[in-house]
Amino acid sequence: MDDSTVFATTLSCLHTLYLSAERFQAAYGWLTSWPKSLLLMLNVPDPPSSALIPSVDPTDLGSSDVVFQPVTVVSGHMEFLRVATNDPHQQFLRLRDLIDSFEFPDLHHQLPFTLLRRLVAQRLVSRLRPRLAFQPLLRADAESLDTAIAHKVHEYLRFPFHFNSTLLTLPLHLHGFDFPSVARLNDSAAVSGLLRDLNHHLPLFLTMARITLADWTCSIAHCQSPLASTSPGFARSYTCLQHKLPCAWVIAHSVLRELHISIVDTDVSHLFTGQVALQHLARSSPTSTHPPLPPQLLPGGGSGDKVQEVM
Repeated sequence: MDDSTVFATTLSCLHTLYLSAERFQAAYGWLTSWPKSLLLMLNVPDPPSSALIPSVDPTDLGSSDVVFQPVTVVSGHMEFLRVATNDPHQQFLRLRDLIDSFEFPDLHHQLPFTLLRRLVAQRLVSRLRPRLAFQPLLRADAESLDTAIAHKVHEYLRFPFHFNSTLLTLPLHLHGFDFPSVARLNDSAAVSGLLRDLNHHLPLFLTMARITLADWTCSIAHCQSPLASTSPGFARSYTCLQHKLPCAWVIAHSVLRELHISIVDTDVSHLFTGQVALQHLARSSPTSTHPPLPPQLLPGGGSGDKVQEVM
C-alpha cells in the first residue's frame, strides 16, 4: 500500500474506501504513515486545514474498532511518489535543492574531467531523471538547472572564466564536454509522457486522455489538431492555458513545435460512426482541397474520440 492514491467524489465515500484499505493492509501488519499523508480537496470553497480520516487501532490491528487520524488538507496540488503532480514549479524547487546539495568528492588531488562527467551522470542526473518522468519542468527552468550544474563544475575546476552551460552538454563530436543535459532529458520526458498517456494500456487512463485531447482540440484549438504540424492549431502557443491543460502536455507541445515533430491520428474510423458533428468536420477539413459545407448544415458542434500513434 506504499505510495497509494485513493480517489472519491465525496468525503463519506472516501471514508468508506480508505477504511477498507486500512483493514486490508492491517491484515498483513502494515500501518499508514499519517504525517506523510495528504488529503486533496478540489472545487471545495474554504477547505479546512485538516480533516479526520478513519483508520484501524494501531495498538490492536485485529480489532474492528475505528479510530480517526488527522490529515493535512491541500487544495493546490496532489503529491504522489514525493512529486507535486501538475505543479512544475514545486518540482523545479526540489530538483534545484538536489543540485545545490550535490558535492564532488573532497580528495587531495583534482579529479579528471572525464571522472567529473561520470559522477554527474551517475550520482546526480540519475536522481533527477526519474523525477522528470513523473513531472516535467518548464523548459526555462530545466535550462537553468543545466546552468546550475555548469556552475558546480566551474567552481570545482576553478577555471578563470565561466563557460557556457551549452558547451558543457554538447556531444563530443560537436566539440562539447558531453555532460548529460537536464533540458534535453526534460524534453524527452514530456514527449514520452504525452505518448504514454495517448496510448495508455489501462482503458480508464486512455479514455481520460482522449477526453482531454478532444477538449483541447475542439474547445481551444477550434477542431484543429494541436499535435499535427500541418494543422493551424499546431503553431499556436498554449503556455498561458496551463490552468486548462495538463502542464506536461503543454511542455510536450512546446517541444514538438520547436522541433517540427508531429503526433498524428492513424485511426480516423470515428469519422464514419455518425457521432461526430458536422461543425467539427467542417472545421477540421482543409478548405483548400474541399469546399466548405453550407452554413445551414451546421446546427451545432461536437468532437470525436481519437486514437494516437507516432508518425
